[in-house]
Amino acid sequence: MEKKKLPPTPPTKTHPTTSLDATNFDDIAFINQLLPEPNTKNFSKKFSEMTETYATTERELSQLVLQFFDKSVAVNTTIKQSAERLEELLSQTQDTMKRSVDSEHTILKVCDGMRKMGYAKRNLEDIIQVITHLNQLFNNLSKLDNLLRAKKYDDIILILQTTHLLLKMFEKFSGTENTISSAVERYDLFSGKVLDEAKRVIDQFEKKGMSQDQLVQFVTIVDSLNEKHISEFVVWMYNHLLVGYSNEFPLTGEFSGLENIDKRYVWFNKRLMGYEEMYGKIFPKRWRVGEELVLEFVSSTKVAFEKLLERLIVESKKAGGDSTNFTTKIVKALHVTIIFEQQLYKRVYHKEYRRKIDLFQPEKKNIQVNNNAGDGKGLPQQKLPVKKRASLKGSNPFDDESKSASGNPFSDHNSQTSCDAKIGEKAQPTNPFVGEASPKIGPNPFDDDLGDNSKDLKDSKSLKSSQEIKKDNVKLMKTDTTKDITTGGTGMEPGDAYADVVNPFDEDNSGKKVESTDEGDNTKFVVGALSRCFEPYMSGYVELEDKNLTTFVTNSLNEENFKEEAEDGVLSSCKDYIFYAKKCGERCIQITQGKPLLDVCAQIAEHAEQYARGISAKCKENDTIRRCCLAINTSDYLGGRLEQLLKGYTDMATVSCGEELEIFQFNIINRCVKPIIQQLVVVLLESVKSVVGEVVKMNWDISSESIDDEDDYVIKICEMINNQFGVIKANIFQNYYMRICHVTVSMIIDEMFETIFKCKKISVEGAQKMQMGYSQIKSSLQKLPMIEVQSCKETGKGEDVLSDTDYAMPVKKSFF
Repeated sequence: MEKKKLPPTPPTKTHPTTSLDATNFDDIAFINQLLPEPNTKNFSKKFSEMTETYATTERELSQLVLQFFDKSVAVNTTIKQSAERLEELLSQTQDTMKRSVDSEHTILKVCDGMRKMGYAKRNLEDIIQVITHLNQLFNNLSKLDNLLRAKKYDDIILILQTTHLLLKMFEKFSGTENTISSAVERYDLFSGKVLDEAKRVIDQFEKKGMSQDQLVQFVTIVDSLNEKHISEFVVWMYNHLLVGYSNEFPLTGEFSGLENIDKRYVWFNKRLMGYEEMYGKIFPKRWRVGEELVLEFVSSTKVAFEKLLERLIVESKKAGGDSTNFTTKIVKALHVTIIFEQQLYKRVYHKEYRRKIDLFQPEKKNIQVNNNAGDGKGLPQQKLPVKKRASLKGSNPFDDESKSASGNPFSDHNSQTSCDAKIGEKAQPTNPFVGEASPKIGPNPFDDDLGDNSKDLKDSKSLKSSQEIKKDNVKLMKTDTTKDITTGGTGMEPGDAYADVVNPFDEDNSGKKVESTDEGDNTKFVVGALSRCFEPYMSGYVELEDKNLTTFVTNSLNEENFKEEAEDGVLSSCKDYIFYAKKCGERCIQITQGKPLLDVCAQIAEHAEQYARGISAKCKENDTIRRCCLAINTSDYLGGRLEQLLKGYTDMATVSCGEELEIFQFNIINRCVKPIIQQLVVVLLESVKSVVGEVVKMNWDISSESIDDEDDYVIKICEMINNQFGVIKANIFQNYYMRICHVTVSMIIDEMFETIFKCKKISVEGAQKMQMGYSQIKSSLQKLPMIEVQSCKETGKGEDVLSDTDYAMPVKKSFF
């Protein structure tokens, strides 16, 4: 019997301990213990159920797949049908859009047609309006001719207003359209008839054949014309007023010369007054007939003057080149012309012409003369300088002597006096610095009513020209040429030519001022338009001023002796020169503000430098230190004040100078002051050298017993330095004192160090003694800024070089 196999014995379950930390813990057994035992009894049943369920699910899935395929076929059919219908719809949409575009084009064509119809309507209206205006224009032109023949002036004025509007409307077509051109020609023809009638009316009015009201009415018609024809009438009017001018003053006529230039201006003044009296209130102001009359007179007169001056130059050369007589005529003519221009400006524009004169007023020293120095009996009379003699006399070189027997060579009351004979004579010494009141001006010799109102005119105050508004009225008169002169000057001043000229153009001499307005200046005529033509011929005047300045500077330098006490550290002759230069400039300004003014300014600057160099040369004579100080102050003062004075003159010049005038202050201070400073330093250094030279002769090989002995050279140098620099500090401007100290002390130090190397044997004790002496000298030099002397209170224009501290440090470091 076969032995039955027994199933393998399962392994014995080992139950793990409850403690996880035990050493025999079985983790697998622990997990299996937690899982339930599988039940294999119902396994077949479960498998059958699962198989059946799978088969059922497979059948249902197959049915679903078949149904899906059936539905997809239906969907594809539907999509195909939708695509066909969509294509149909797109085709219909394209047809609709095409029809819309066609409709839009049709609408645009309709709108364009309507627009063209609007344009046509508007153009038709414009054409109708243009035709209407043209008919109205030609009707007006026809009416104007008829009304002018009928002398219905009021109706003409009304129709002209409409005609101007119509002509202005067609103005831009006048050059291209024949119809418009013919209308303009008819209007110009009518305007010409009006102007011809106006000229006839003016002629009748001047002959007293027409009343003023009738003239005013006709002037209103002329004013209704366009600007071209009004300008044409104005041109005719001022030419009509100037009829006879060229015949009255031909080039070779009796009254055409420069000596009778006032007659030319009086002639025009009467014409202008006649115009203002007859037409001033009739003609409209906007026509500006008076201004155009003045401009035409100035233009024609300038041409006449150019020819006249050329002829005078030729005659002067043939006569031997008498430039003085020619200059006299030019200056007088220029001065009279400026007065005429100013009065003309006031009459035309009803406001005063004023020059802006704001000049520097230099200080003027009042010269005191000691009359209490004894009775003077038995003693020779001391010869006073020119400026003092003239101050005592109280005369002006440009004013006539009150008791002079000689008259003005250009006066109408003394026309037979020869100017040429007086020019060569010598003039009496006069004071160029003391001015007197202006001589009394007589009545206007050109007034039409002089015979009837001469008594009233004597008492009336003459109207001053614009040059006379200054505080110091410099009236240029001829000098007395009957006495001997000691100054070496000539007997003629540049202003003699117009010494007795009064205003020949003021008809009433009422002295009533015309207030100037602040409105915008819209003037065509300016003062200088006519007088400027004389300026190129003023070289003789500039030469006379140059000669006068030369004479004045020469006399001032000859008389300057540095003995007078200088006020403010400046020589009185310097202030006298500034005052004289001011008079020269003002004298030139009264004549012209053109190029000659710049030339005179250049002469003033040139002679100022000549004066400064002359003062510098006088410093070498004696009392050199004090003179050098005064010369430095004077040059500095002269440069600073002249810069202000001449800048004011050049600013007033009406022409621009090609080359700017040099800066006068810089020229005088740098060209004149620096050499004087060098000269002063040399004088100081020479005096110190004479004492320092004794150091070389001294014995410096000494013992210790002689160290404390005081040296004479140290005392001499210290006293000399203190005395000399005391004089400098008391007399020189403050800003120059430190400069001179710095330069002089630097050279003294160099000289002292050079002396050391010239000495013979020097012992240790001798070197110590020399060091002690030099230390005393150093102390004196360091105290120069604080030297106990009353310093000059003034400060010049020169720049400061060193302060007291800046000066002391180099001196301190320069000695061992």
